[in-house]
Amino acid sequence: MFVAAVIQAQNLVLPLQYRAEDVEFSRLKYITNMFYLRSGNLVSNPLDINSVQIGDSAKWRKINLPAINFDNPQGVNAMGFGYIYNGAAKNEFTGSFTLFVSSNPRFTYYKSLIYVDRNGNFDLSDDGAPDTLFPGKSAIIKLDNNPQGYQIELQPIVRTASNTMMLHMNDYDVVQPVLGGRIAHGSESSYFTKRLNILGGRYTNGVDSFLIGVKDVNCNGVYGEEKIDEIMVGAYNGILNNLSGVKCGRNGAAYLERYNVAYNVKSVNANGSTIQLFRDTAARLKFSLNTGDKFPNIKFCLPVDKKVKKQRIRKYKKTYTYIYVWQADAPEYIRDSAALHAMGRLNKENLSIIALNHKGGGRYVKYYPKIYQTKIISGFATNYLVNKMKLNTIPTGILLDKRQRIVAVGIEPHKVLDTIQALE
Repeated sequence: MFVAAVIQAQNLVLPLQYRAEDVEFSRLKYITNMFYLRSGNLVSNPLDINSVQIGDSAKWRKINLPAINFDNPQGVNAMGFGYIYNGAAKNEFTGSFTLFVSSNPRFTYYKSLIYVDRNGNFDLSDDGAPDTLFPGKSAIIKLDNNPQGYQIELQPIVRTASNTMMLHMNDYDVVQPVLGGRIAHGSESSYFTKRLNILGGRYTNGVDSFLIGVKDVNCNGVYGEEKIDEIMVGAYNGILNNLSGVKCGRNGAAYLERYNVAYNVKSVNANGSTIQLFRDTAARLKFSLNTGDKFPNIKFCLPVDKKVKKQRIRKYKKTYTYIYVWQADAPEYIRDSAALHAMGRLNKENLSIIALNHKGGGRYVKYYPKIYQTKIISGFATNYLVNKMKLNTIPTGILLDKRQRIVAVGIEPHKVLDTIQALE
């Protein structure tokens, strides 16, 4: 009895020792444009198309550079400066940006030395050793002395068939209108940047596992700020869903749910070292489906010929029902799909398998069972339906008994048959 209680309810203090990703991080790349220094080591203030008027002129000021050992063929003439977004920066000239200088943004087959003005005094000789960007590699740029703090990944841009249009638009629609007297190196001599502003803590007890992440939304190196930063929970090795993130309350407090578990975050250490939470698998959930409850009497859409037919879930009441809500590009679906298809091919009489696609194309959904030669009922999960089922994670598997009471939420396809066997 005591052991069961410990498993059901746990106070946890987890170290935030991982750089986690959310969907925004994995898909979004910023272009940090590079510009030539003016004679006398002059740099401009950052001009951004979102914050200045077309035709505005740049302001210039002198910086101090250390002696640089160039190994590219143009030496000092290949240098460039740019700006990294930094929510902790408070400078009248740079605003919320930190200046950096690259010894070589142009020649990607030579290494580049990256000098970052971390203390914001325009003297790049007193900020420690430069970061080194090797050919074909990226570099992690730290903006302060806290190893848990906000960081930037800097990556040279290589033109490809998939990004040619984006780079062209950046050169002519983003940079050109606000040059303000600056001379740009061009997109192919600039950098992709990713903001490393999510710290994660992982936990497993051998039965369940999860990743909880704290997002430094304003990128100032302080975690758990009230009404600003966000907390997300997801799969142990997964990508967090920023759309289901919860704003932090006082001291980083937050309440989240995932599958059958409630996560009550008590506090987040402001320097990003730890998160304290209460994890409860026996809680009555507020915003999610609860096991043992009757499943909502939903209707879902099935593609039939050239029409869409509405089907009630109650039609499958006399069998176990496994509902799998999925998206084609989700890593979890890629992981689950083989087991899902294999289970459908068994064509078990006591099990109905319903795969509901979220945000996918109708033709693919219609022919899904035929493509994979599996006995699966293939339909659509609209936004309304996702909300009706109280899903905060996609993909999600839901198992119902023959009376359509909820047996499990978040159950993966390969566990379904064993779970049913245990219930029989």
